[in-house]
Amino acid sequence: GGDATAALPDISVDPDEKILSVINATDGERCFFLSVPATHGCRGRRGIALASGRSRDGDGREEAVVAFVLVVGPREVVDVCRLGALASERDVEGQSDIVD
Repeated sequence: GGDATAALPDISVDPDEKILSVINATDGERCFFLSVPATHGCRGRRGIALASGRSRDGDGREEAVVAFVLVVGPREVVDVCRLGALASERDVEGQSDIVD
C-alpha cells in the first residue's frame, strides 16, 4: 500500500534542538511508555531538570532514569522533553513500549 504514515517514526529526536517527541500516526489513541537515562539531561519546558527514579536491568545493574507514560491522541505529536546533555541524536538510549 501507499500509506504515507507507515514511514513515520514512533519516537524522534530533533537533531538541532534535542527535543524528544512521540508521534502517533494512527487513527486511535496510543500509550507510550518511555524510560530515558538521566544522564541524557532530560529537561522540561522551562529548562528545569526532570526528576529521575531507579531502574534495574536483567543483570541487576541499576541506573537513574526519567520515566514517561504518555497517552497520545490520534495523529498527534507530543514534545516530551529536551535532552540537554545529548551530544548527538544518534546517541539516544532508552527503553520504550507502545500500546494501541
